[in-house]
Amino acid sequence: MEALQIPKLMPDPYYAGGGLNLSEKNGLLDVHVDGNYHDASGMNRRVNLLYYLNPNWTKIWGGEFGIYDNEGKNLVKSVSPIMNRCVIFDTHDKSYHGLPNPINFPKNEPRRSILLYYYTVASRPSDQVKVSEPHSALWRSTGYLDKKGKKTRDYS
Repeated sequence: MEALQIPKLMPDPYYAGGGLNLSEKNGLLDVHVDGNYHDASGMNRRVNLLYYLNPNWTKIWGGEFGIYDNEGKNLVKSVSPIMNRCVIFDTHDKSYHGLPNPINFPKNEPRRSILLYYYTVASRPSDQVKVSEPHSALWRSTGYLDKKGKKTRDYS
């Protein structure tokens, strides 16, 4: 993997969509690309950071984070959510990822992670853009539309 070269990254001081994430037994997250704008600032989302907090994780629990090809169809890399593992990736309209299989974590021990997002004022490179207007997460299971069945959303 090559190192990210994204100048002037800004953290999200509001943790919009970020922070502590808990996924309980049978939880999942369909393959998707993330929204591209920060509502409060209008900046462009560029980097995701996931930090795992699962000290007792075993393979039978599942919960591996999946990174997919540019069409969101083929799994490229599976990452186990073990304690202190950190995943950082460039997020854009072709960076499909998810947790598409229901997890088998015990009831009293949900899958835990911290999610942090980083933004730039500068736009994403054009080869990373499929939808230039503001959009929410676009889901593979809905034909790459958001949860409301739309490709774009109002932003002001």
